Amino acid sequence: MSRSRQGAGKEIREAIADPQPQCQEKAWNAVLPLVIKLRRCYEHSLELERIVPKLLGQLVGGRLNPTQHLETQQALVKQLAEILEFVLKFDEYKMKTPAIQNDFSYYRRTVSRQRIDNTNEMLVTTELANRMSLFYAHATPMLKVLSEATSKFVHDNADDVDNTTETLGTMAKVCLRMLENP
Repeated sequence: MSRSRQGAGKEIREAIADPQPQCQEKAWNAVLPLVIKLRRCYEHSLELERIVPKLLGQLVGGRLNPTQHLETQQALVKQLAEILEFVLKFDEYKMKTPAIQNDFSYYRRTVSRQRIDNTNEMLVTTELANRMSLFYAHATPMLKVLSEATSKFVHDNADDVDNTTETLGTMAKVCLRMLENP
């Protein structure tokens, strides 16, 4: 677990300082499990992008007003709250952990240097690596995904803008009250 928090910085520095094969292999082996985790997190962001509009559609659509939605669909409200909690925790961790981008950059440089073109041997294809780099370049990548998914939902469901705004505002007020009165 400590490696996942610290990244592979030590091994990468050693590999840069000493180009011997054993140092290179040690760094590569330290980076691979981290890249797998980064890929899983990126894939999770794609899942959030897909599911958030569906969740919002259930929470704001139909004849119920926002208060009625929140009262009668508590399981969905809880899901949305858990998504928001995950997004905030992930982004906080990402901002505190520069090793995330450093490790992924090392992986990309090594793949490029070794010219690993066989996609079966690559953990992350070049195209996916490009998308992941853009994702992790943001200070708060998961919040960006959540915000864009919500904005797209509002754009695609112009009739529900007021309900969406009121529902999210009410949820924010509930969260604030929970924080103020634990």
